[in-house]
Amino acid sequence: MNAILLNDTQHWYHYGCHFTSSGLKALIAERYRLIDAVAIHELFALRPPMLPNDFARPAMIDELVAAHRGLFDRIALADVVVVNGEGSLHGLTRPVLTLLWVIAASRLVLGKPVFIVNHSAYPDDREEPADRVAIDLYRRAYALADYVAVREVASHALMRGLGVRCELSFDCSVLAIDSGEERRRERVVAVGGAAGFDATGTTALARWLHDVNADGWRCKFVHGAPERPARDDERFLAALRAAATPLESTLITGPEQFTDELGSAGLVVSGRFHYSIAAYALGTPFVLWGSNTPKNTGLSVMLGAPPPLPWNAPDLFDRLGQAAGAANASDGERRQQRLAALRQLARRNLP
Repeated sequence: MNAILLNDTQHWYHYGCHFTSSGLKALIAERYRLIDAVAIHELFALRPPMLPNDFARPAMIDELVAAHRGLFDRIALADVVVVNGEGSLHGLTRPVLTLLWVIAASRLVLGKPVFIVNHSAYPDDREEPADRVAIDLYRRAYALADYVAVREVASHALMRGLGVRCELSFDCSVLAIDSGEERRRERVVAVGGAAGFDATGTTALARWLHDVNADGWRCKFVHGAPERPARDDERFLAALRAAATPLESTLITGPEQFTDELGSAGLVVSGRFHYSIAAYALGTPFVLWGSNTPKNTGLSVMLGAPPPLPWNAPDLFDRLGQAAGAANASDGERRQQRLAALRQLARRNLP
């Protein structure tokens, strides 16, 4: 059977997104003929006049399909539609409404089986959603899917609580990251970005990086993407440099460099979901920050790691120091056992 992948992130945002899309594509290719992949920026370029209540109006969906015939001609060639929800399905932003509309149209107009996979879902960005409009829209859209796989326990519990039938899976990046090679550890703190940060957290991180640099550690801000790099990385790096942080900028230009930088570091400090997965897979101690949704809380449970640090904690400098001091490389055998289990969960991203 032919499959099409929607919301492909292989060349988007940062190299963690590259690995998760690569892993998902490899998994799809084991079971289907992957004939096409629609990149995330192609979907974001669509501007359907979509409001939440439009999902109850089939005539509106028909009109929008007709107005975007090129995309739906591509979808029509496939037998199965696989939607990579990674990084996209939270809140009610225009990209979210666009993706949910494409899901609805693929099922209702084209009659295609739809799988929504490799993702965390948060209707209003909270672990206990309260926005009834968002909740109702997500329920309606997800009810159209033939299969749903959620990649961490917090989102899985939330969606099950909303009555959505979904499987617990894990992020497909673990299917693409080679964790076998041992790397020499260096006195380097690799700092990753974050989807959300504030002045309190940035100030605390800058103070801590000053201290560790004075203690003989190099501090690197690790960023970059194959194309269309994360703009919040640029803002975060600018904020840290404004605080005169002793921070080198390490621009990643390929996937091997990404794993080399994180795999050889003595510590990874990041609010990035995928950076923390990569650090764990590579055996590098890491400190996890909070993100724009509770996904990192769910991730910490699945990695057996401490909960993420909140950006706005008044004692964040002390907590960061304590977390960094307590971070240790996990036992090799235990880590490999957990990784094997996580890879099995990642394979549940397809039914």
